[in-house]
Amino acid sequence: MPHHKLRICLALMMTAAALAGCYLPKPVNHAELRISSEGQYAFNGLPVQPQNLQLALDAAKRPGQDLIVQIEAAPTANLVFVRRAIDTVKLAHARVAFTKDYTPQ
Repeated sequence: MPHHKLRICLALMMTAAALAGCYLPKPVNHAELRISSEGQYAFNGLPVQPQNLQLALDAAKRPGQDLIVQIEAAPTANLVFVRRAIDTVKLAHARVAFTKDYTPQ
């Protein structure tokens, strides 16, 4: 019987050691920001003024989750609007992702 307890103890220690090496990434929340060729923003499908983008980003955050904002800019969008959006997303402590395809809504 003592060998049985020793085996269980060793198995538990090996399992704990294996699990200690596992990394579970934080869950993430995704959002979408579309920038039209006229410089209009749509955040998660709703129009938003550039000066209100920070508020929309803050509202989209969830406790304990990172926010990733996927930016879809029209090919003819002025880079000033794109740069402003990127800066606002970064100020909100969110991450930026880009898509290569843009389809007008």
